[in-house]
Amino acid sequence: TPVIVRTDGKVQAVEGSGVPDPPTVGTDTQFESGAAIRMASVYHAAQSKIIIAFSDYSDSSKGKAVALTVTGGSTNTVATGSAYQFESGDARFISLAYDPDTETVIAHYSDNDNSGNATWCVGTVASDGVITWGTASSYYSAGVGQQTSAVYDTTNNKIVLIWPNSDSNLRSVTGTVNGGSTNSLNLGSTQEIAPSTNADYTSALFHPGVEKTVVFYQDASQSNKGYYAVGTGSGSNSQTWVLGGEFTSTGITNIGSVYDSYNQRVVVAYRDTGNSNHGYARVGTLAGVGNTVMSWGTAVPFNTNGDTDHIRMAFDSSTNKIIISFVDSNNSGEASVKTGNVVASDNSIAFSSTVDVSTASGNQTVVSYDSTTERVVVGYNQGNLSGTGRARVVQSTTSVQSNLTTENYVGLAAAGISSGSTGSVTLPGGINSNQSGLTTGRTYYVGSGGALQLSAGSPSV
Repeated sequence: TPVIVRTDGKVQAVEGSGVPDPPTVGTDTQFESGAAIRMASVYHAAQSKIIIAFSDYSDSSKGKAVALTVTGGSTNTVATGSAYQFESGDARFISLAYDPDTETVIAHYSDNDNSGNATWCVGTVASDGVITWGTASSYYSAGVGQQTSAVYDTTNNKIVLIWPNSDSNLRSVTGTVNGGSTNSLNLGSTQEIAPSTNADYTSALFHPGVEKTVVFYQDASQSNKGYYAVGTGSGSNSQTWVLGGEFTSTGITNIGSVYDSYNQRVVVAYRDTGNSNHGYARVGTLAGVGNTVMSWGTAVPFNTNGDTDHIRMAFDSSTNKIIISFVDSNNSGEASVKTGNVVASDNSIAFSSTVDVSTASGNQTVVSYDSTTERVVVGYNQGNLSGTGRARVVQSTTSVQSNLTTENYVGLAAAGISSGSTGSVTLPGGINSNQSGLTTGRTYYVGSGGALQLSAGSPSV
């Protein structure tokens, strides 16, 4: 942990705090004239496109997807192309993942015209935004609950599909993506993550810092409380799942989650049915035996205005901020966004004020980060089942209060030091062997929040 010396001569961890500024939003753009519902989004890094998949309510709820191109700079606009169909039936509970190895996107969803069976479809994206989908394939003959999840394991180069199943179990399947002309998956056997959960809601992420897949879910057998499980992948198409504990003491629905690569923390957000359906978020650190145990900070509200729904999250690595989108029923049901600043030292998070992105009520939001333009794109439905699919560019700011200056930095703590105790600090030029996950020969900088990073922050230390 990087430390500073205070004016009273004591040392303290470097940390950033304070409420972040609200984000700015660009021009409203329509990407679908019909009602785009049940949306999911992901960033396609190879083509620098935001992919939004949706169910087209005006066309028998067929599954479709569109590629959006972001213009950065002062314009903050998004250009949209045609929609390309991946499912001819009624597509529900859609999730998306991006495979950087084959440069494909994987749609995971329930086909309601095929008994609600869990289904996948793989697509390639061209530079002009044309999406070529392979053949949709059902891989499990049972209905799907409310929220599916699709995660790409970049350590083992595997896709992990997770769904709450109608047999009351939370399940997963792991596989290899085949790109090129086939656009297919080679899947292993389905696995049981958590039995008898009666879960309807899930959200999953891949934690590259400890190389784990983490899934958050609602356990209806436990008064709808929120729980998590940690999966360890391998070279084979399987996961070793370890059940964690609960992350809420009250019932929840509608879950969103994201990995903060700057602070190496996970953030989970949810609709707290035990607290007037308000929106809450919690920051966690994955550690313990085999990096399968989560230690949590205090739950923090991000929306106490009213009923919070359709929560989605992204991480803006250009400003190291969490972006959260949601629908607030007490704000005319409009889609809204706000930014969050994670403090690693105590696993806390502070949120900005709310910014509206829609101008009418809707029933969906999605959010993804475009690393090329360093912007976030929020997709939303405006007007519910008679409305349109729309998107806006969202830009967060870097402003955060930090206790770090170029003069007060003294070095790295050699080990944890309790308050009021003494301990060793390795000064610049010294050798600190209590490190892991760093690259030999690279210069590291101290970020404003206390994490080590490869680029200089402000101040540059």
